[in-house]
Amino acid sequence: MVAAVVRRKSGNYYSGGEGLSPDDWKGGANRFSYDEQVLNTSHDNTSYLLRAVLRPVEGHTLDLSYMRYESEFGEMKPSQLMYGDTPRQTTSNVDVDTWTARYRYDPTSPLVDFRADLWLTEVDSLVIDPVRLTGYNGDKFSATLSQRRGLTMSNTSRFTGEAGELSIAYGGAYDFEKFGNSGDWARLNEQYPGRAWDTTREGWRRQYSGFVAGTYKPAPWATLQLAARYLDTVVQDRKAGVSWVQGGVINRDEASGWAPVLSAVVEPIRGVQFYGRYAEALRAPSPFEGTEGFSGAVNPYTNLRPEHAHNTEIGANYETFGVLGDDDMFQAKFGWFHNDVTDYITLGDEILTAPNGVSTNILVRVNIPRVSLKGYEYSARYDRGWIFGELAGTEYTDITSCSRAVAAAGDFCEKGMAATNQSWFTGHVPPRRSNSFTLGGRMLGERLEFGARYSKVEREPAYEVVDLYGSYAINDRTSVNFTVNNLTDRYYVDALSLGEGVAVLPAPGRTLSLNLVARFGDGAWEAPSSARRRARAAAEGLKEDTLQAFDGDWTGFYVGSHMDWGQYAAKGGTRSATGEASAVAASERIDRQARAATGGLQFGYNWRVSDLWVAGVEINGGASPAKGREGYVASELDTGRYADKEIMQAEYRYEYNWNGSARLRLGRTFGRVLGFATGGLAVANERQSRIQSRSVSASAGSPFGFVTRPYFTEEAEELRLGWVLGAGTEVAFSERVSLKAEYLFNRFSDDDFRFDRASRNVNRGYTSGGVTVVGGADDAIGRISTNQLTLQTLRVGLNYRF
Repeated sequence: MVAAVVRRKSGNYYSGGEGLSPDDWKGGANRFSYDEQVLNTSHDNTSYLLRAVLRPVEGHTLDLSYMRYESEFGEMKPSQLMYGDTPRQTTSNVDVDTWTARYRYDPTSPLVDFRADLWLTEVDSLVIDPVRLTGYNGDKFSATLSQRRGLTMSNTSRFTGEAGELSIAYGGAYDFEKFGNSGDWARLNEQYPGRAWDTTREGWRRQYSGFVAGTYKPAPWATLQLAARYLDTVVQDRKAGVSWVQGGVINRDEASGWAPVLSAVVEPIRGVQFYGRYAEALRAPSPFEGTEGFSGAVNPYTNLRPEHAHNTEIGANYETFGVLGDDDMFQAKFGWFHNDVTDYITLGDEILTAPNGVSTNILVRVNIPRVSLKGYEYSARYDRGWIFGELAGTEYTDITSCSRAVAAAGDFCEKGMAATNQSWFTGHVPPRRSNSFTLGGRMLGERLEFGARYSKVEREPAYEVVDLYGSYAINDRTSVNFTVNNLTDRYYVDALSLGEGVAVLPAPGRTLSLNLVARFGDGAWEAPSSARRRARAAAEGLKEDTLQAFDGDWTGFYVGSHMDWGQYAAKGGTRSATGEASAVAASERIDRQARAATGGLQFGYNWRVSDLWVAGVEINGGASPAKGREGYVASELDTGRYADKEIMQAEYRYEYNWNGSARLRLGRTFGRVLGFATGGLAVANERQSRIQSRSVSASAGSPFGFVTRPYFTEEAEELRLGWVLGAGTEVAFSERVSLKAEYLFNRFSDDDFRFDRASRNVNRGYTSGGVTVVGGADDAIGRISTNQLTLQTLRVGLNYRF
């Protein structure tokens, strides 16, 4: 039985008094000057917890809990800071009640580890907005009630044998949420007459999901994971849009799909660990994004698609002990990542057409093609007890977003911040580079610890912050600690405030904190040196040697998985489908590249040719998220006056969804090392989409108009055959398990992709002097796109031999 109460209360903080002038920060931060109280940053939070854990019989556990959270906090809209008059202090309230029942059945059987959770959450909120804009001067309120309930069930089965350890987890979940006006809505309307936001959201969301995940450890130094999750979601609005162009239609967004996950961790040398992970995830539209309300409307004529994340991470960890002394430790990490989100949900200015055929611009939630972030992160830590230090950093080498420049324009990708009108992504662009360095020491038997941390964030403008911290263990259960954040009292806006160029709130100035902590029951203080020795014992005592006995026999059947980095390259030309000469068609030449990390499976068989030579056959296949695009400008238009994206002729989009090969292998053995050459047949799937553009207007004086917009889209898909050559090395770590690395070059046949509706040119028809001129945009001469495709792959794989 556990009962607890926690309260945290903090008033408004003050901005810093040194550094860049507040006027150098864009957005609303300059509303607050040096050493000024930052209004609406206060909070008063109280939490209550009641919990009981029951174990009536062995293997059965029932965990029941109730938690209540009450908060009174300051709230300030960014628009008020950026465009309104002087900020004004107000407070808002939110109450959250959560009931949870958790059941676990864990008998002695390795096949059963069953868990079921049943929960209910109720959120009642009252938000007061101090609106001080032109045309209105007063407080507005919004009061909402959300009730969400759900059930999750899962089971894990574990298998152990000569082939290693395998665990399979599987389960499903259901949750339902309804939301609308608070029960106090009528009373609040009387208290604040005429001050309610009339566009409070009202509707419901239902979500089903299921998953299966397998984790395989062929040896203690290797872990492979393969998982997939299915999602099915509906968001239903209960209110019709307030704009006439929405035609009184009530919005409903549906989303579903699968998301796979593939990861591998290997430690070929004790203390040296390599990891790779490719994970997809679906995020369906939230109730905020799928219902009508303040700060943007919905498009009831188009289904808002789910965001689809494709995240890749590859890196290495290093850990060693006894570097400069018997009791020290050094750790380092380096990782590369690529987070690519397609169908990113944001806010855009769109042209909607009402049922009566009349169109107008309206600010609605839309999907933009993608947001891509690439970079690397690193860290290094040394700890010798009396002195320790740590260096860490993250750098984004590429931030690309696809956007719409104006209503109904085509989608175009560009470096940096999305140019979509009102795009939320502008508030989530991370800083290009951030680094921190910590240096500290310990005294008095390591009971006294102190240190300093220096952080630098490179954005526009950049800023640097220095923090101090320390702690003293009075005894094994009582300690006192302190922090001095922003020691130099710098005036700055945190990089996560709302993104570069939209600096809303200045960060706190110099802030001092003093804490006394007493522990009751378990959890006595432990000296850092004891923790290091325990970590060293775990590293050296629980890991068996990576290289185990191997008799040199590479023959037999094997299966495995792999991760690789591939680069597609295509070159070719385009001609009209009718066979007539067309300079417009010929201008759509192909010269593109697409890169992506992929994963897949392989199986094969080896047989001995002689004492030193081994021959074999291997079949492999894998999924690929590689995509690319090329755009072509309409040369008939004024290229010097308009940006390329405003005068597009056509755009091609390419997807390479999967690839595979069937190969022969011939290798020479060097004990536990096998060097081999390989070659055979290759296959790849390619899908192309062609987006034809058409001029917005045309006349006798300007038959091609001025700018273009997308007109229609065609798709074509081909299964491409070819050949593959390569070479690699495989190292046996035991009689069963081996790790391989190889390079493969794939060359595919020249294939045709037909687009029969493709237009002669972009000009639309018009009427002049009673004569109708047919536009080239409606004269289909088609396109045949032919290209030569190659694929180069660097692959790392793990095999298990039977």
